[in-house]
Amino acid sequence: MSLLALLFCAATAFAETRSIGPALAIDIPEGVKVERGEAGDDYLLYSFWKDGHWLFSIYVGSKAQYPKQLSGAVEKDASGLGLKGRERRVGASREVLLSLVDGGWPAHAHAFYFEQSDKRARLADKMIKTIHRPLRGDVIGAR
Repeated sequence: MSLLALLFCAATAFAETRSIGPALAIDIPEGVKVERGEAGDDYLLYSFWKDGHWLFSIYVGSKAQYPKQLSGAVEKDASGLGLKGRERRVGASREVLLSLVDGGWPAHAHAFYFEQSDKRARLADKMIKTIHRPLRGDVIGAR
């Protein structure tokens, strides 16, 4: 790992784990604010902000609109942490669709950002990689 990558990892230490819906959680680094936005009978929308600017959003629900904008991009596997997933990436834009392996609600988490700087895209990617099913006993912040 390069010195720059090590410094980036050290600079983005996670401060808390926060629930996003009833069955998912994400790790939040210092300085990132979470805003719970739109909500319906079967979905929640969370937006993540850094230094007053939008970083990325996550739709949590049963009817994800995936891909939202990157329909022409090559799709790759993005599975991990008890979730099956796929992603599309074009330049400084990325969309990830994660699905609960064992069903239930929410069926999907659709994380996305568009036209971010390299630094902001790396931070969003690092956070998106932490989306997981919480284990019993995990300390999770309110949603």
